[in-house]
Amino acid sequence: MRWKGVPARVRLPLLAAVPTALASLAAATAAVALPGTPIAPPIGYLAPVGFGTVPVTRGGLDVTFECPAYPSGGGGDYAVRFSNGDERGADGRLVAAGPYFAGEAPVQPGAQPGTCVSHLPLPSAGYPAALYLGVVAWQVSRRCLTCQNGWEVGPLAWAFLTPNVEGAELTPPRHLYAGYLSRFTFHATSDLAATEISLQGIGPKLGPLGWTDLARAPYDPAGENPLIVKLPAGHHRLRVSFYAGGVSQALPNQEFTIEKPDGRRSTGARDDGVYSSPPATGSASGPVLFEVTGGGRFVRDLRAPLPPGCVSATSAPGVAAAGTRIPSARVAPDGAVVGRAPLPGEPGAYATLSGRLRHRRFSGTLTRTAAACAGSREFEAAARSR
Repeated sequence: MRWKGVPARVRLPLLAAVPTALASLAAATAAVALPGTPIAPPIGYLAPVGFGTVPVTRGGLDVTFECPAYPSGGGGDYAVRFSNGDERGADGRLVAAGPYFAGEAPVQPGAQPGTCVSHLPLPSAGYPAALYLGVVAWQVSRRCLTCQNGWEVGPLAWAFLTPNVEGAELTPPRHLYAGYLSRFTFHATSDLAATEISLQGIGPKLGPLGWTDLARAPYDPAGENPLIVKLPAGHHRLRVSFYAGGVSQALPNQEFTIEKPDGRRSTGARDDGVYSSPPATGSASGPVLFEVTGGGRFVRDLRAPLPPGCVSATSAPGVAAAGTRIPSARVAPDGAVVGRAPLPGEPGAYATLSGRLRHRRFSGTLTRTAAACAGSREFEAAARSR
């Protein structure tokens, strides 16, 4: 069993609970009642089975069990408790007081008659639920009017949760050219707030020590999450990895082919010249200005202010942020342009450009990301008449 990624505060009680878990599973699956309590029909556990491995779904754990009507109640009188440990109270019910994953979850009717389901959301403290890895105990009980402590209880059952980033999608650009910056984007339907993501590669051309971070950035649940890298020619395996609270988790890798530029280009000397855009609509931002040189191969000295939404925490409302400048960006053979430049005096802050040059027109997005200021603008620019 692999415990990598389980916080120490979770790992020790889980290991201590495993022998008890195995003993519980060896017992009958029928409900265990106190003397004088009717036990028929019994409580039956359906899923997960035994000590099964279960991926995190919808940010938590789903369980299914039989919940038939009985002499003193029906489906609404069942309850499910979850915990990292195996401690039980005087009534025989699991004590929902584990250090990380604990609680009593509502019970809902299942897909089949006489069955019920329960979903316990994982807490987001420490790291996102989608990255959780560890053992969880669960127990079904039902109210009992004739039982000494008011409950008829089932045995403990156990599940081993594995990380599961749902709806993960890594999108590459239309073409990947060796020696040019390439802009990948990543998005997922799982809540990955407060994580950092990285695009990793493996191989002698990408890093000598196994999987190597090629680009890394905070994850924005509402954004495209661009990951900008420059890759060598050839076939390379890449993957997305997450970092949060001392935990790291990688997604399955994918293989990409990085093309060698073959000399054919969609841009040329006809595209050289000075380009400008109209001011941003509805704001005081000025135009984006830059020059295309080298026979349509370079974007030089791009300058632009961003909309007034990009302000520091101490700026007065409506005050525009400082202008953004990207000294140089290469134009790929298909006209795609990706550029990036550090912001002077702001460690870890960058201005980025992505867009496409075609027929003396440029369509793109300019983004400025810093600790106190983040903003972007889309723009259309055209070459000035000669």
